Amino acid sequence: MGQDAPKRPRKQAGASNHTERLLQSNPFSALPEEADVDLVEKREKVPPLFTSTKELALPRNELAKNQIHPLFKLCSTGITILCSTLVDYNAVGTILQLNRFEFYTHDVPGRKPLKMVIRVPIARRDETSAFRDQLYLVPFDKDSTSVAVLRQIRALFNIVIQWEQYRPRHRDVTQCTNCLAFGHGTNNCHMKARCCKCAGAHNTTACKKEEEAEPKCVNCHSNHLDSDRRCPKRVAFIQIRQQASTRNQPGRHRNNRAPLVNKDTFPVLPARRMVPNLAPLPLNQRPSPPTRCKSNNRSSGPQPPFCSASPH
Repeated sequence: MGQDAPKRPRKQAGASNHTERLLQSNPFSALPEEADVDLVEKREKVPPLFTSTKELALPRNELAKNQIHPLFKLCSTGITILCSTLVDYNAVGTILQLNRFEFYTHDVPGRKPLKMVIRVPIARRDETSAFRDQLYLVPFDKDSTSVAVLRQIRALFNIVIQWEQYRPRHRDVTQCTNCLAFGHGTNNCHMKARCCKCAGAHNTTACKKEEEAEPKCVNCHSNHLDSDRRCPKRVAFIQIRQQASTRNQPGRHRNNRAPLVNKDTFPVLPARRMVPNLAPLPLNQRPSPPTRCKSNNRSSGPQPPFCSASPH
């Protein structure tokens, strides 16, 4: 027993070495841990940038000078720039702003700010007073604070305040207050300002048009406000967005399925000509099957595969 004891670790070491050799020679073995981490790493979600120009060479040359090569895609309003990383996304936005390109984009997923409303109560003289509480909208960077921490602040500049979390109203479509276009917000808009009174290329506050004058829509050039829900451009944009949102849904073809057929909805078949049942022929009148010819003559010409069963 004393002599067998030191041999056991040798067998175990040999088995482990054999297992290691099998794993090294196995092409389907597991990848290292570092490679698994790289495969599991999620891809960054980067919003696109929409430019108003259709001249592809202008933004591409400016980005190529900074060693940035995003993907360009033509759209109905201009060019869509698609970046693979947030670093390229920020660099593209900075270059477009420095070169005064008109563009707009969307919020980066996961970085949506926390919006809080500060309510400042105003003392009323009587019940018929028209003054109400003053409201201020304050955005905070994501993860910079929380609602519980902000509600502990009960006064600012010796004025009693109240904190409320901002809850936006549900609207049919997002409309920018800067360029008055549909589909994006004001914070991510770098387009030229447009007037909601006269549809001019200036801000609404700088418009010199009289308030009694009839407004003009920037999108459809009709005589109504840009926020009018009956605007044909607004209705068309909502329809296009609904079609795009339901295009890749799994149950989009349910309404196009063929209706179920039962005895009430089964179509009537056309009448067929009735063929009478005839009696079978006698055996002596039935045609005999063709037989293959047997010939010993080997000729180069083609031979018929079958011949008549009747004698010559």
